Amino acid sequence: QTRLSFLFSLCRSPGVGLSTVVISFVLCTYYNVLMAWALYYLFHSFRSTLPWQSCNSTWNIPQNCSSGFPGNATHLQSASQQFFDHKLLEKTGGIDQPGSMRWELFGVLLLAWVIVYLCIFKGVKSTGKVVYFTATFPYLILTALLINNVQLPGAKNGILYFVTPVWSKLLDVQVWVNAAAQIFNSIGIGFGSMMSLASYNKFNNNILRDTLIVSLANSATSILAGFVIFSAIGYMAHLHNLPVDDIATDGNYTVAGVRSKAA
Repeated sequence: QTRLSFLFSLCRSPGVGLSTVVISFVLCTYYNVLMAWALYYLFHSFRSTLPWQSCNSTWNIPQNCSSGFPGNATHLQSASQQFFDHKLLEKTGGIDQPGSMRWELFGVLLLAWVIVYLCIFKGVKSTGKVVYFTATFPYLILTALLINNVQLPGAKNGILYFVTPVWSKLLDVQVWVNAAAQIFNSIGIGFGSMMSLASYNKFNNNILRDTLIVSLANSATSILAGFVIFSAIGYMAHLHNLPVDDIATDGNYTVAGVRSKAA
């Protein structure tokens, strides 16, 4: 009873509810930007020749653009990286150079917010129906990509790189920081969204069972996505005759760039 009393008093602490709302707002804003990027790539993919496959576009910098993968050549950028930097983002030299308004990105960002609104404006009933699609469709896409990727030459090397443990990395603090960040973001710990949705459950709902299912499904999904990405990385390494380690780099480009190149 003492533990329950402590939990109830913690829930009534001033500022907890407001903090979760603020955190959810920040995360929704962040993820909607990523959705806008995905929509931008989607709309540009309806072409016979993908715009990130060559260095012949107006946004490319020919003197340091490579239509392949630049590997260890630090002065070169791949065509897909230049599409991301100079077409999608139109990056400038620094924060003191804001650049011009990106109306295309503004449009797809507005579309992303409209999609979110249409999913939730009728409350939890409509949200529950939408989740049937949003929770299952990514698995269909991941499965289709995995089936396609494992048939590519070099995919085996990428998968072996993914599943082969490097035990020394367990002593690297940054690895644990990245792992914690992944779990906090993917499960939504402390964001308030899980608690808000859980409040609609029946009073006697088995929350321990649901917690285990969500946690295991989250980790399993991450592993499945890892097989998808690293099979594509193995194919890219084979294509450019480079070690897998040279392709498997950190950053936003890893997923966006690898998928665009492997496609």
